[in-house]
Amino acid sequence: MPLPDEILTLLQNSKYVHLGTCSDNIPHVSLMNYTYVEEGSPYKEDRPAIVLTSKRDANKVKHITSNPNVSILIHDWTTTRRSSATSSGLARMIQDMNQTEMSSRSATLQGTATIVEDKEKHQYFLNKHLEGCAKEALNFTDSDMVVILVHISGATVVDVENHVQTYRLD
Repeated sequence: MPLPDEILTLLQNSKYVHLGTCSDNIPHVSLMNYTYVEEGSPYKEDRPAIVLTSKRDANKVKHITSNPNVSILIHDWTTTRRSSATSSGLARMIQDMNQTEMSSRSATLQGTATIVEDKEKHQYFLNKHLEGCAKEALNFTDSDMVVILVHISGATVVDVENHVQTYRLD
């Protein structure tokens, strides 16, 4: 089952995701660059996936190794900054209107993460990630780096009016 359009729109327009991992009942959240990969890649991915990279010794990698169940938060919020007190009333009103229009929904994706060990598969997904992210955002592309592949199994979408929709990709 493909992802719903509202989730695809978030994935195609957002720059970062928040990756949630947990090990030994200790949660960890990381802000990450990502690349969305549809199902059916040359490696026969049977579900949509998110590609991430990390240093091998990072907490998230240790957590994924012991507990592959992860969640990913993605949203269309543009900023959390408040209007400046020195801004004119009109400028604040326009900024607030723009912020309200832009900040309409978030999605929490559930999935299973794996560290890609196969060298060819690793290189394929790393290349996809380099195409999808600004190269300067990838601070580590040496032997200390791992590619993380998160296969999406479900999602919950919430809008600003607290309408909740849940999807399973089984």
